[in-house]
Amino acid sequence: MKFSLVAIAAVVGSAQAFKKPSVTMSLCDGSFSGIDSALDPTLTIDGSTDSGDIKFDYGLTTSVKPTADIASLPKTVWGNIFYTKGDDDDMSIDIYAEKDLIKDELSVTGSVHLEDKKNGIVAAASSSGGGKLALDSVTAFSNFDDVGGGKLLVKPKYVPDGDPSVDIEYSNGDTDVKITVSSGADGMEQEGTLSHSFGTTDVTVAYNDDPSVVVEHKHDEIDIKLTATASDQEVTLSKTFGDDTISPTFSRSGDVSIAWERDLGDDNSFTATLVPDDSVDVEWKDDNWTASVHAAMSGVEVEAVSVSAKRDINF
Repeated sequence: MKFSLVAIAAVVGSAQAFKKPSVTMSLCDGSFSGIDSALDPTLTIDGSTDSGDIKFDYGLTTSVKPTADIASLPKTVWGNIFYTKGDDDDMSIDIYAEKDLIKDELSVTGSVHLEDKKNGIVAAASSSGGGKLALDSVTAFSNFDDVGGGKLLVKPKYVPDGDPSVDIEYSNGDTDVKITVSSGADGMEQEGTLSHSFGTTDVTVAYNDDPSVVVEHKHDEIDIKLTATASDQEVTLSKTFGDDTISPTFSRSGDVSIAWERDLGDDNSFTATLVPDDSVDVEWKDDNWTASVHAAMSGVEVEAVSVSAKRDINF
């Protein structure tokens, strides 16, 4: 399938469907001279069109701050071409490109999927400063069903001037196995995880530079989590009292922390975490608002405090 500017223009001109423009306004973190500097209003305009087996999505984000420099307003522009062949999606081609107009960075991802996305290949490339596109990675994938009663996924990955690797994932009922094998200047390296559920108890064994075992047991409103590595071991006990959850953590090295979380409903929450003689962290999630406070501590004295708040407003 060969794409050309003429073909793309024909698709765009055939059946356009513009979505309602949206404006997102964020309150930025940091110190500013005025409220106009802290606000970052952004206008998003996007649309889509299709012609036969080809679908084209596109969009533009631009700042809406008052300025005499009109050229500085556009932030990003992107486009996505999707092509399918066959009634059962025997083959699909997906090409996505995004240009950061402020940083002058371009990223392109192209993928080919076969057999209803069970097999395929994905290539990623990027450029900066107006330079030529450079290949970042090429990843293939193959899904196999009914392998020993489970599912197997194999993903070899090639990175120019980097270490090639292969990811292997196998799932069968309550058991999941993930293995990564890479080859570099230091020879072959492997890491993997094995996860299994025994009713209400989950066990995860990880093999890497610092092998670990995680055992988590849940019963009613009590959660016991034990994490053991070669360098340290810690246990977290969580107990839920209605909308409140208390979670103290103790480690063999002597570190102690305690977290309190209040469920405010509708995915909103208030969480406070205390690490004695170290820090206090507070996070409040309320609808589109997220407020965070971090305070360093020495004994009972507060040495430094940082506060951040952000809210997205779409209309």
